[in-house]
Amino acid sequence: MALSLIAEQRSISKLFLQREQYVIPDFQRPYSWKLEQCRKLIDDLVEAYNAETDYFLGNIIIAVGEKKREQPHVVDGQQRLISIWLILKVMSVLKPEVKTLSDAIFTYNWDGTQSDLKIASEVIESDDKDWIEEIAGWGKSDFETKVRQHIKDGEFVYPPKGKSLAVNALYFYYVYNNFLKDYGEPELHSYLRFFLEQVTLLPIELVGANQEEANSRALTIFETINNRGMDLSDADIFKAQFYKFYSNRNQKDEFINRWKELEEK
Repeated sequence: MALSLIAEQRSISKLFLQREQYVIPDFQRPYSWKLEQCRKLIDDLVEAYNAETDYFLGNIIIAVGEKKREQPHVVDGQQRLISIWLILKVMSVLKPEVKTLSDAIFTYNWDGTQSDLKIASEVIESDDKDWIEEIAGWGKSDFETKVRQHIKDGEFVYPPKGKSLAVNALYFYYVYNNFLKDYGEPELHSYLRFFLEQVTLLPIELVGANQEEANSRALTIFETINNRGMDLSDADIFKAQFYKFYSNRNQKDEFINRWKELEEK
């Protein structure tokens, strides 16, 4: 049977200013970006902005169940997707007058009432879900207070230990708040427009009659990309293979619990 695959390059605004809620499924690894990855992302974005050119962030693999099309599962690419969401959260605090940014942080019902967070983590090995919810509620005073705890000699100090989600959110705030101070409101406004409209990703969507079928198809593509030389962890493939195997036998929960025990050991 041919895989039902859709691939269309999309801007950040088309990915995040829609009604979809991106779900990080339970078999995924925790969010783990550190300073090196965050700094590289920022440097690349600023370079593209200064060069007045578009910036392509790469592909992500998404599983879409027919019955829950507005809750696609992110099978690959969650590190970039969550990092983008953190930047959008920071921008929503620095640019509160841009009302559409709230659509990038939360999803909304048809009548405009707030529904859920744009990112929902179900990862079994971490407390990513709790941190995403906490960060979503931070205001300007929260960011300012927490950032000060990481400043030494005028520079942001990345701690050797600490939750990546929280620290990266503070680092992004530090960077873009300094951008605002150095270049002013109009320049940050121009940069935000670039970020929303000229930064793109390529979502590869695998559609299934239900979420389990969609996940299975997406994992097949995930494995194929890995076998073509993409830099993905062997452990991720190992876990994904077993997840698919046990899901097809209605033993997903048993596998998740056993895998979590192995992680803890």
